[in-house]
Amino acid sequence: MDNALPAVFQQPARVYENCFASDPQHKLSLEDRALDSLFSAKRASMPVVEELHSFVCGLPLAALLLACTGGDGKTDAGDAAVDVMDETLSDAASDTGEAGMQPLVIASQQDSPYAISVDSLNVYWTNHSNAGGISLCPKAGCTSPTILAVAQDNPNSITTDASDVYWTNEGDGTVMQCAIAGCTKTPTVVASSQSLAHSIAIRAGALFWLTSTNVMTCSLPVCTPNPLATNVHPQQLVVDGVNVYWTD
Repeated sequence: MDNALPAVFQQPARVYENCFASDPQHKLSLEDRALDSLFSAKRASMPVVEELHSFVCGLPLAALLLACTGGDGKTDAGDAAVDVMDETLSDAASDTGEAGMQPLVIASQQDSPYAISVDSLNVYWTNHSNAGGISLCPKAGCTSPTILAVAQDNPNSITTDASDVYWTNEGDGTVMQCAIAGCTKTPTVVASSQSLAHSIAIRAGALFWLTSTNVMTCSLPVCTPNPLATNVHPQQLVVDGVNVYWTD
């Protein structure tokens, strides 16, 4: 593999196509090359494509939501790299007085921020570690994020509806729930024994998530997990009003 800037940077419409077309055995290599290229771009003031949050194929750094585009549809690689290294959660800030837009730091000093979700008022994210947590902050930013849950075992994915936040804990195989208003840092176990639980979504009162080999669902408020598909190797899922879609 050469040291050229990966094509994933050059054609936004092909970001996911390029990532998933790659040999899975080389995904980490692609991720490393992307980071190397990003820092090289910083030194050379080389612009990279919009939707920078997708540059590592939807892996952990995508959770940082670094989608800061300017008037030319490009984003500054240097700023993005600093934000990534500082472990900040960012959203695109509107600034009509300048040609480009600068990222708004919503929260800083987070411990391995990973998955992210948003509603009309707040941004929610997971801190992915053995003693991970779930936090929220108003979209306008905050100096002290609200901590909804602590001591979570590698919280992997997060989603929300009008009243609650739901997430998967990859480490202990649980699906968890906490009210947006708070649950005294004592979330409810929605489902357990879900091997390597990840990638969660909610639609019309039903939860959907992935395990190491299954696509799962249950109806709320009382969750009885049922498999929609078995003996698969699912990576990420999304849902609409009719179907569940996943990558395998």
